[in-house]
Amino acid sequence: MTSLRPTALALWILGGWAGLAPAPSLAQEAPAGAGNPPILTEAEAVRMALEKSRELAALESEVRKQDALAAHVGGALQNPELRLQDLSTNNAFPDENKQLQVGLRWRPPRLGELGLGRQQEQVALFEKRLKASDQRQKLIAEVRKAYSEVAMLREVAALARRKQGLEEGRVATLEKLVALGQRQVFDQIKAEKRKIKARAEASQAQRRLVDAAGTLGALVGAQGSCTVAGGDPPEVAVTLARLRDIALIHRQEFRLTGQRRELAEQRYRTERYRLIPWFTFVEVAYHYESEKRDWLELLLGIELPLLNWNRGPIQATAIDRERPGEPQAATLERVERELRDAFSRYEKALAEWQALKAEVGSFVARTSRVLEEAHKRSTVPADEVMEIELSAIELEQMNVEARHDLQSAAIELCRAVGVERTEELL
Repeated sequence: MTSLRPTALALWILGGWAGLAPAPSLAQEAPAGAGNPPILTEAEAVRMALEKSRELAALESEVRKQDALAAHVGGALQNPELRLQDLSTNNAFPDENKQLQVGLRWRPPRLGELGLGRQQEQVALFEKRLKASDQRQKLIAEVRKAYSEVAMLREVAALARRKQGLEEGRVATLEKLVALGQRQVFDQIKAEKRKIKARAEASQAQRRLVDAAGTLGALVGAQGSCTVAGGDPPEVAVTLARLRDIALIHRQEFRLTGQRRELAEQRYRTERYRLIPWFTFVEVAYHYESEKRDWLELLLGIELPLLNWNRGPIQATAIDRERPGEPQAATLERVERELRDAFSRYEKALAEWQALKAEVGSFVARTSRVLEEAHKRSTVPADEVMEIELSAIELEQMNVEARHDLQSAAIELCRAVGVERTEELL
């Protein structure tokens, strides 16, 4: 099966919209079965998008390569140098004294050099981990938002079709009532205007759904026909302090800050060690002379720090370690600011959705009783009954959009905390 194009996937996600009657419940999709496409869950969409992303794969490959470098840099000692010396003064005369020296010269690492190199590679590793983590979190949030928007627009499109059907029915009813002289022609004209508007809104909702489904298809690269599953967003009962504790565990910035603090310590110690005399080389050689006995030689080179007493590097590195908590505090301040903003948006969206859901539920229950009574007794004109039904649809659409706003706020809150699923906040 070939890879699905975004436009084709959009039509498949729509699930055969044209000419179909609306589902019994707008909050849920039809279950998978005979004649129904399989349901693409949010978790599956995220997994498919992560597997498809070339950019994320490249970043994770860089992390693996850097991890291999960081794991072996601690033993990266200099290779010894093979040294050959012919010390004969006159090779033309065989009776002259012949001297030949064969040795190995090795440069030992400076004091603190291995630790500094290891820590530099560790910092580079955590920087690449942070970059890969940011890209992963960004992609997950993007997929979850696209998935939520498709689920929301499916309901909005279904409500728009119901509204269009009611407006068309009202026009037909008013045509009969005008013919009977029970309504004025102005009522019919107003109804036709509302019908045209409802038809345009339904067409616009369908176009938005196609575009959103195409965006989701491009992200996940799905194959075959599928549909999305709706549902209410989770109501997270958690405090800002608790979110801060979770972020301290999951946000990669804090781990990187700790590694940089350790790097500052290593740099400071290494610069101070430069003031200590240390070996520049160690050489062990075999010395041959034709007129004397053979012997082994040991040569040592020691650097004496007499001329380069520049304390600038020491003072510069000391600045980084004077207040080791400052980078951590700065990172925490930035993360807390992001958390406060995301948590504030989530709390507002949650309050609006809960209030609207209660009001819509109460209104729908009350109007259902009124409509049932009106149908039994035929005391309310048909066009006014349709008006009540249209009001209920408009409120239900407001509820759907408020629920989508809450889902989007929850996704942003997850990204601010550094987790991938809302359940990890509970």
